[in-house]
Amino acid sequence: MKGVAAGIFAALSVLLGLSVYIAERTYDGTVEENYYRKSLEYFRAGDPAVHPPSSGPFATVAGGQKILLDIGPKPVKAMRELTFSVELPGYGSPGKPWIDLGMAGMRMAPNRVDLLKEGDGRYRGMGVLVKCPSGMRTWTATVNLPGKGKAVIAFDVSD
Repeated sequence: MKGVAAGIFAALSVLLGLSVYIAERTYDGTVEENYYRKSLEYFRAGDPAVHPPSSGPFATVAGGQKILLDIGPKPVKAMRELTFSVELPGYGSPGKPWIDLGMAGMRMAPNRVDLLKEGDGRYRGMGVLVKCPSGMRTWTATVNLPGKGKAVIAFDVSD
């Protein structure tokens, strides 16, 4: 019995030594030592190439429909009531548009802004942005146009 235990111990020692040897020989330096800190820095600063810092107004197109979005009052801040104004020149869909608010790469509770028609192609709705505990300030407003598609617009919230 002592011989079996000694054999198992010797085999495990050899495997451990082999694992350490392979790990040292194949290490390529791609693992970030402080991944959490680097991730927070990225999300706080944002990626200027993808999301240029701005608070609007914004212009984009979805399904051939021109969309103009403005958020007020400025500067756009979290935890206060905001007005979302959308202009849709020539919009002819029977359904009312709406906005879904969120943050890229984050799973969040639904935050929908229902838009009321104010005039020909003009819609307005009220909404609130919550303060992100990670410090991230870049939000997305997904303007949904029934029958036409949707457009995702990134914007920044000031502190």
